[in-house]
Amino acid sequence: MPKPSIEAVQRAAWRFGWESANPKNGLVPDHIEDGKSGVPASIAVVGMALSALAVGVENGWVARRAAAHRALSTLRFFARDAAHHGGFFFHFLDLESGARVWNCEISSIDSTFLFLGALFCGAYFDHDTPHEREIRNLSEEIFARANWSWFRSDDAVSIAFTPERGFSKHGWRGYNEGLLLAVLGLGSPTHALPVSSYAAWISTYRFKRLYGREFLFCGPLFTHLFPHLWLDLRGVADVPLQNRDLDFFENTTRAIEIQVEWAKKRGEPQQWGVSACDAPQGGKLGGYRARGVPFGRFDEVFSPPVCLASLPFAPDLALEGWNYWRSNSPEIMGKWGVRGAIHAPSGWTSGWFGLDQGMLVLMLENWRSGLLWELSKRITPLQIGLFEATGVRRQATGTRQ
Repeated sequence: MPKPSIEAVQRAAWRFGWESANPKNGLVPDHIEDGKSGVPASIAVVGMALSALAVGVENGWVARRAAAHRALSTLRFFARDAAHHGGFFFHFLDLESGARVWNCEISSIDSTFLFLGALFCGAYFDHDTPHEREIRNLSEEIFARANWSWFRSDDAVSIAFTPERGFSKHGWRGYNEGLLLAVLGLGSPTHALPVSSYAAWISTYRFKRLYGREFLFCGPLFTHLFPHLWLDLRGVADVPLQNRDLDFFENTTRAIEIQVEWAKKRGEPQQWGVSACDAPQGGKLGGYRARGVPFGRFDEVFSPPVCLASLPFAPDLALEGWNYWRSNSPEIMGKWGVRGAIHAPSGWTSGWFGLDQGMLVLMLENWRSGLLWELSKRITPLQIGLFEATGVRRQATGTRQ
């Protein structure tokens, strides 16, 4: 079986968000499993698919007009039809009707990913045509409606809200993908988070020294990778990182290196990629879990997508890890690209998760062209939020043609 190129993997991942979506409302399934139907949509995956439209156009995988039509269908649905509270949306929706499923929560982080997708569409579709003007207007409308103050509790943004139970007692604390929420909320033009909310966020940071490297700790590798999908964080640091002569990009590089050092200690230097992922149900594995290293129980379940998504930070290590998985476990590849997880001893593999596929599309494009990073510099709320959090304001390098 021929080994797929990185571009082929990226294109297969892009097809997940394009071909599996309902074109009438833009909703994309949370995951796809062999022989399983009826999976609901995830608004976070929708946000990634919206962001990936620009990638498809720039690589010639879809015509600009078709991509704009998909963006418009999606944004019209969320502006006019999707239920929301305080401008934030339910995490999981029926793929056809768009109705809430599973009595799920209004999710602050998953809504953040959706807002980012809307804003990136607004930045990319900049032609003076009726459809592209409407995309820009709807993206601004959807984001401006979000009431970040409503979601706050004691300076922390709550993780979730349900109409039945109210707000979760848990807020976004410590370092993780919540950095995106913390930054974007600071840049709202209508209901911005106060700067004190970011001070509360960084007050819960945990720094650790592992294998001779000090870094801002969070175990699952995806938590370090996700902020870089939409933000160019090279050379960008908030006060705690500045005090340790670190920036967000270098911190993520160290998180990757620590995974590799941990693998070396196990005697399998190329067998790494521990993150939140699925696993077989039953026994000692217990299905989906936010796995991390070096702490906690290790069950030999790995997430190969995070190895490939590490290319911008540690290209040699990323390629070594990726080549190990695709050579020794070719079963990780399939119709939609890289499967989300593998249990190394048994060879069990999961289905395809939209968050993994979205991560691969966006991160590989940033590695190849910097497209999302460049677009982020044209999104005023992101740049305001980044400035409030770090004192850094990124400027676009020029006008795209």
